Amino acid sequence: APTGLIIHPTFDSSISPAIQAMIMRAIGIYESLFSDPITIEILFRYSTTAPNGDDLPAGVLSQSFFVPYDILWNSFISALRADATTSNDNAANASLPGSAFSTNIAPSSANGRALGLNTPPAMRLDGTIGPGGPYDGIVTLNSAVPFSFTRPLISGSFDAQRSVEHEIDEVMGLGSYLNSVRTCPSYEAESVPPNIITGGAGIQSCPTCSGGADVGYVGNNSGTLQFNGVTANTTHSYVVTIWYTNGDATARYALLSVNGGPGIPVPFPSTGSFQTLGSVQRTVTLNAGSDNTLMFSNPIVGNWAPDFDRIVVNCGVPPSANLRPQDLFSWRSPGNRNLTSNGSRYFSIHSGSTNIVGFNQTPPGDFGDWLSEP
Repeated sequence: APTGLIIHPTFDSSISPAIQAMIMRAIGIYESLFSDPITIEILFRYSTTAPNGDDLPAGVLSQSFFVPYDILWNSFISALRADATTSNDNAANASLPGSAFSTNIAPSSANGRALGLNTPPAMRLDGTIGPGGPYDGIVTLNSAVPFSFTRPLISGSFDAQRSVEHEIDEVMGLGSYLNSVRTCPSYEAESVPPNIITGGAGIQSCPTCSGGADVGYVGNNSGTLQFNGVTANTTHSYVVTIWYTNGDATARYALLSVNGGPGIPVPFPSTGSFQTLGSVQRTVTLNAGSDNTLMFSNPIVGNWAPDFDRIVVNCGVPPSANLRPQDLFSWRSPGNRNLTSNGSRYFSIHSGSTNIVGFNQTPPGDFGDWLSEP
């Protein structure tokens, strides 16, 4: 039995010695990094067509197919906990969701075996899946693409090894592919109506703000800003990102009242100037419909809230039917994905408070890549 990870490649007749050497370099890196005592079977091809003969999609550098398995949520979580051997494993497992976000987890065959699950290879030569299929996955490099098979790269060429690593990631189960994210609603502070500004608060120019203006002088007893018409698909908890400026050296504070409820203190750290934007996030409960309100105030005379640019409400996109293993660490709660302000996704522990890995890709897309540097 293997004592560490083994990736056993099969090369079809299209793979030249130079391509084979490049693939073996990539495999060597994985085998040096992973200690799971399993053997992964991968077929490598160099072609303009997929294993079934269809043309590769336009613009595709490489393509992979892998064998997915549906494992009941609790069974997969139990296997994940039983496989823990390091403090990092324990820290990650301690941050697993407390309840099931989907009926099943869908690991690749290789990923499942790494946890001791019964997920054998099952892919046939043409990419179909069935009993007795010898492969965990098939990787195809597009032969119409100008690749460099060695490093440093030839000018104007693509790094073949990075493409191979990306596809090996997929076969190993180091990627995910969630349903797409809708554009999240954004509400400008200066939009009056529907918003309501009272007391000494007022609209002022802010060249760096999203709409060229913001609302300042909130607080000092009388100044308030109320966002009206905030929409939610269902009655649920949502993450609201509050964009603001604070040129003071210390934090400013505001009370946030949702739908007329009690004001909750929110600190707004210094952003260095009133032309530099910052953001804070708070989880609030919104009602289904478009009648939600969020009001900011500071009732203490002499105490000011920050200047407000806009708020953005997390879309609350539901998980896809069956999460991939990587996705266990990309949600802060059901329907609330870990997203940065520009919509890219990140993996985290501690219910979203500790970012493990961030991605500059925006969903939908492939996530979880490990790639070596050229």
